[in-house]
Amino acid sequence: SLRRGSDLAARFDGGVVVTVAQGMDEEATLRFANVLLERVREQHIHHPRSAVQRYVTVSAGVVSVVPGKDEAEAVLLERARAALKSAKESGRNCAVTG
Repeated sequence: SLRRGSDLAARFDGGVVVTVAQGMDEEATLRFANVLLERVREQHIHHPRSAVQRYVTVSAGVVSVVPGKDEAEAVLLERARAALKSAKESGRNCAVTG
C-alpha cells in the first residue's frame, strides 16, 4: 500500500508500526489509513489467541500536520498515540484522527 518513495513504515514501540506519508490533508490521511486497515483484513491472517477477533485487525491513530519551525516531533507522536488509544477504545479495527 505504500507506493511512493517518500512513504515510510517502521516498527516503533513494541507492536506499534508507524507509517509516514507526506502531502496529505487529514481527510486524505484518514482514507489512506482505512485502505491499510482493509488490506490487512483482506489477508485473513488467523489469530488463534485473540479474544476479540478471529483474524488479525489493525487500529490506527491518524495525525495530519504541517510542521512548524519550532514544533517537536514528540508532539506529533503524542497526538498519534492518543488517537491510537481512542481507536482501540472505540472497539479496535478502525482509524481515528487526533
